[in-house]
Amino acid sequence: MKPTIKSLVGLLTLIALVTVFVSFATAQESKKGDTKKDSDDYYEEEQAGGVDYEEAATVLDKQDIIRVIKKKYTAIRSCYETVLQTNQKLKGRLVVSFDIQTSGKVSGVKKGKGSTMKDKKVVKCVLDHIRSLNFPERKKGEVQTVNFPFNFQPKAN
Repeated sequence: MKPTIKSLVGLLTLIALVTVFVSFATAQESKKGDTKKDSDDYYEEEQAGGVDYEEAATVLDKQDIIRVIKKKYTAIRSCYETVLQTNQKLKGRLVVSFDIQTSGKVSGVKKGKGSTMKDKKVVKCVLDHIRSLNFPERKKGEVQTVNFPFNFQPKAN
């Protein structure tokens, strides 16, 4: 299957949406219980472009999340393509909400708010693929919640 410009644009849009969401989630996560931000040392390090490695270890980087999901993108897209063969007008957005444990395992996978995908077979198939993902393990931190959007529409001929 040759990638079309429309499918590549769709993938880039998806990556941009994930980037925005993960940035927001990372900012929210770093606000929780972070007493180091009040110290002068942390402030100076941040201003100088340094990295607080202790904080960075508590959440997954947005690129790590995108990289893992991208490995399954073909299988996830096939969930939609299979049903599309019998329903050529099928399209919609599926927001998948899930938690990433510190072990890297995925839990709490469900259809998230803002989803317009009505086909139950597509939804179940995509959710099953997301459940099978394994993210990099983190040494410490809390469960990281992700809302990942997939926009499904027929490819232009």
